[in-house]
This record gives sequence, C-alpha cells and structure tokens, in this order.
Amino acid sequence: MTRPSPHRRIEELRSEIRAHDRRYYELGRPSISDDEYDRLFRELRELEDAHPELRSEDSPTRRVGSGLPAGSAIPTHPHAVPMLSIDSLFGADEVREFDARVRKALHVGEEPVEYLVEPKYDGVSAALIYEDGRLVRALSRGDGTRGEDITRHLLGIRHVPVSLAGIDVPPLVEVRGEVILAKHSFEHFRKLRAAEGGQVFANPRNTVAGLLKRLEPDPQALQRMEFLPWWLARCKDEQGEDVAIATLEEAMARVVGWGFAKLARRKLVRGIDAIVAEHAELEALRDEEPYEMDGLVAKVNALALHARLGFTARSPRWALAFKFTARQATTTLQGIEVQVGRTGRLTPRAVLEPVLLSGVTVRHATLHNLAYVAERDIRVGDRVLIERAGDVIPKVLQRVDDERGERERAAAFAMPSQCPVCSAAVEVHGEHHYCPNPDCPAQLRWGVVHLASRSALDIEGLGEKSVDQLVQAGVITKFSDVFELRAERLAELDGWGEKSAMQVIEAAERAKTRDLARWIVALGIPEVGSATADALATELGTLEAVANADRERLTSIHGIGDEMASEIRAWFESPAKQALMAKLAELGVRPTARALRAREGAAAGQLAGKTVVLTGTLSSLTREEATEKLRALGAKVAGSVSSKTSFVVAGDAAGTKLEKAEKLGIPVLDEAAFRALLDASG
Repeated sequence: MTRPSPHRRIEELRSEIRAHDRRYYELGRPSISDDEYDRLFRELRELEDAHPELRSEDSPTRRVGSGLPAGSAIPTHPHAVPMLSIDSLFGADEVREFDARVRKALHVGEEPVEYLVEPKYDGVSAALIYEDGRLVRALSRGDGTRGEDITRHLLGIRHVPVSLAGIDVPPLVEVRGEVILAKHSFEHFRKLRAAEGGQVFANPRNTVAGLLKRLEPDPQALQRMEFLPWWLARCKDEQGEDVAIATLEEAMARVVGWGFAKLARRKLVRGIDAIVAEHAELEALRDEEPYEMDGLVAKVNALALHARLGFTARSPRWALAFKFTARQATTTLQGIEVQVGRTGRLTPRAVLEPVLLSGVTVRHATLHNLAYVAERDIRVGDRVLIERAGDVIPKVLQRVDDERGERERAAAFAMPSQCPVCSAAVEVHGEHHYCPNPDCPAQLRWGVVHLASRSALDIEGLGEKSVDQLVQAGVITKFSDVFELRAERLAELDGWGEKSAMQVIEAAERAKTRDLARWIVALGIPEVGSATADALATELGTLEAVANADRERLTSIHGIGDEMASEIRAWFESPAKQALMAKLAELGVRPTARALRAREGAAAGQLAGKTVVLTGTLSSLTREEATEKLRALGAKVAGSVSSKTSFVVAGDAAGTKLEKAEKLGIPVLDEAAFRALLDASG
C-alpha cells in the first residue's frame, strides 16, 4: 500500500484527533485509549515539525481540548488566563530531555532545577473564581480560551468551599484543579445506577465528565465527587496587582489554607533523577491509590522562572506530564465463548482481534457475567476498550462508539441454558450462572489442577497437561481419584513410565497430611484464599472443625464476614461436598493441624513490622514455602513493590518488581542472602 503524502496524512490525523477530542471533552465518551490518542497526537506533531510549511493555527497541536458544543444551553465565559494542557512524555529519556531544555533556557548548567511533583489524577479540570472570598463562577476547560459555566455543579462537590477561610484572602482568586471520583465511590455509583436503569459509565473520569455536562446537577452523584487543586491561576490584591508569591509550593500552601483539600503525595524535589524515582514509586502504588491516576505531573517550582521559560501555543514549557505504562487499548470483539470454572460458574470470555498491550499480545479477556455484558451492551463485532491492570487477566471495560458509522449489530449475548461441557441444565444464582453437575469434566479438570497447584497441595507431576490427559482417559473421574491412582493404570498412558507414575502416587500420598491451611485452599471453597485459609487453620485447628463451624463461629474470625461465612457453610453443607469429605477421610486424608503462632507471637518475630516482596524463582524453596517462613518471622508478604517495602527477595528470572525496587533504592536479597537470613533466624 502506498503511504499517503505528508500533507494528506497530516489532514487525516487532524480530522481523527478532532473527532476524538469531541468524544472526550464534549461527550465524555472516548472511543480509543489514552495511549492510542497520544500516539496519534505525537505522529501529527512530528510530521508538522518535519514539514513546518504545513502547520496550521487550527491544528490540534496548537489548541487545547475541542470546540465548545454548538447550540448548547449551557452558558460559556472566557478564561482570564488560558487553560492550557501539559505535554505528555513517555520514558525517562524524554523526561531528561525536557529537563535539559529547561536548564539550557535558564542558563544554569548542571545545577538541578527544583520541581513540585504530584500524581496526574484522571478527572475533569475546572477553574473556580472567587471574589471577596466567595465563589462566583466555576468553568470547565472548554477549548482553553472559553469554558462552560458549571458553577451549580461545583457547589455540590466536596472540598469546594463556598467561602474561602482565613483573614488574608485576596479580593480575586482563581483556583484550578481536578474534579475526581474515588474508585470505591465509582463502584458504588455504578451499581446504584445499574439498579435504577440509569446511564452507567465505564470509569470514574467518564462518569464525572458526563454528569458535569447535564443541565441539571445530580446532587446524589455530586456528593461523591471531590475537587483536588493543582494551580493558583490568579491572585490579585485591591489594586488589581498580583499578590507576591515566590513559588508553587507557597501558592498551594495558601490554597490549602483557604479551605481546599491537600494532596497527600505532592512533594518538592531537586533534579530530574528525583522525578524519575518518584514516577517509579507512584507507578508501583498505582493500584493502591484511592483515585485513578495515569502519570506524574512536574512543574518548575519558582514562579519567576515561568515567565523566562514561557509557553507554546498549547502548553507551558515549565511543566510536564510523565505518563505511566499504557494498560488500555481498543480492539474488535470477534466472539464470546463461555467457560466453566472449578466452582461450576459459567463465565463469558471475549475473543478479541489480537492487540499488543503492556508488552503482551492479548487475544482473550474476561466479561465477568451476563449482567456485566448486558449493562454495557457489548456485542460481537463491537469495538471495545480493554484493560490489563496489575498483571492480571485482561478485561473488557466498555463498548466504544462505532467509528465505521451505522451498521447492523449482532444480537445481544445470552448465556446458554445448558452447560457447554456436560450439557447439565444451568442454574442461576444472583448475577451468576452455574453448572450444578459436580462431575462436570470442566469443573473436575480445573478443581484437580487447583488441588495439585503450588499454592495448594503441591503435587508434582499433576500439571494442566497431565490432568487433561488423566481426565480424558477416565483415570480421574472425581476429585478423590487423585488419591487412588494406580501405577499399572498410569503406565498404560502415553508419556508415563513406572518412575513417573510412582512419583505422582507418592506425592499424592504425602499430600494427605499436608498443612491444614493448604488443604483448605485445595478444596476450592469460593472466596477462600490463602489468607482466609490461614485464619481458619489458626482458629479452628482441624478440617473437621472447619467443616462443622457455624456462621457465628466463622464470622468471629478476623477477615471473615457474613458473605464469606455463607459461602463456607454452603460449600460444606452441599451433599456432594459432604460425600467428598467422607471419601477423603476414608482414604486417609489427615491434614496437619499446624500450630500457627498467635498474632502476638508474630509481632515478636525477628522481621516484625517488615514488608517483603518475593519475585522470580527460588531453587531451594517454593513461593509458598518462602512466604510461610517469612510470615513465621513476623513479616508481611506483599504482592507489589512500594515505598513501604522493607526489602525484596529476588530469585531467577526476576521481573518488573526487581526493576522497581532498584529504582526506588529498596534493598534486594538474592537467594543466598535470603537463605542466610532464614538460617540466622533459626
């Protein structure tokens, strides 16, 4: 295919970006991910830089946001100070180039520049204007020169003071910031709206954008939103002169003193290395933060330097947005298939047009359940937004606007009435569909794989491939067959010899007396993970006691609520599970009643108060064994690296956790050092 000329490609990009700007800024319904938008924008900017004769004043690279909606009933007002955007940068090299340009423009040589840094929260920008201490107007970003009047909406939002506090409030103040919705508030709001049949948005940012564009404010929704300030745009005295403020840090301290919320993670740093380190720390904490954030913002702290650095047509030269690694992409939904899990739950899975995301080619993503699909009106053939967050299974977030125009959409998805594996009649419990057949090959397959996994009984030789073979051959037809394997039967199968057969049989025999907590995990009780299993084993001591514990006893255990207690009781009260427990007892299953330390004992351990992260593979210990040994010494074992991490244990093939630890300067122990620590601890 012939590549388009620079002129044609520039026009294509401008048209496409303008359409995306409208969906994002005006409609609150973006149709591509932020990363894909940034790639388009960057391509346009690079082409215009390479062909300056093709530049245009109305290009998206020289404007902010999009044009204001034509014919809108919402009044607009000019911004006294243009509400510009901030250039997005990707990777430490680009950030260092930015810093080099700043230092060159300021003629400071190698002297480090002081920056004020803070998270880049994913919300909707707004400007709040105060006269004589009272809020008189609130404006959206709009097109950067004019914004929509959203005063009535902002008055109902938390952390938006109607009157500024203090006795030193200047006659004219303009504070800019981000209207955001915390993750937990978004989930609450989403469920409420779905139950009411109202409009449901895909994420917190879209929810805020959509609600702020309504003519009539929604008090219930606004009460859950928050306003976080990030800029003091104007501060005038009685004569209309600028109030003397030396730094951004001082400006934001004044804003907080007037009654606005304080950003917990805003900090002052010197030099670009500190920005890179703070970015690494923030990205490591990304999933733990209460608000969605997609990067870090850094601004030169000294206000006097802003005038010297100046602006481009679209953004200040003294501020940058250092983006996180992309975790979202758009692609086409090619089909929906239904899987049966180890608990019998039927889960719809998206079959996707392959797309590269976070360094991985994604072909499938979860759709959770029928209610999730119906709520978002997701159908085969749709363009969809997917996310891969926290190294977990990708999920489909929403359907995006069809860029191909009007087309006939596929029929709405419906769950099958029969199990797609064993044809048993499907049962519906709440939002979920289940296969009730305990002998369903899919349930059996996944149940045995889970039972034999490292996190459960660690039966070497029973991986996914071997379990598939044994189930298909009829050697394993029920859960308990794992403990009745016969060497002569295994030897009849391809790939099995006398030695490998005996190894599996002996590993299964050893598993009969494995630790109680491991057995509780192995049973596959819904919602019961390793932490809950540890708590049950500690408090109750035997498998019989766990099976017979009533709801009151279960809910008295730390971390077990009513819902989980109900799941545990329902599992053990099932006739099929009672028959299984009796059979396991008959086969000699006697879990070790491990006498775990009381919490007070753990607190007195050598590593009490320490937070440890494990990454990579250890040759002398499984991940579960290493975790148990660390917990026995009083340590907390976390899944991600953050500033709170005390040290990282890195085995072979350690990945991004090791890289983050090195960036943050967190101590790292190799396997030899870790073994020495354990040996020294007795």
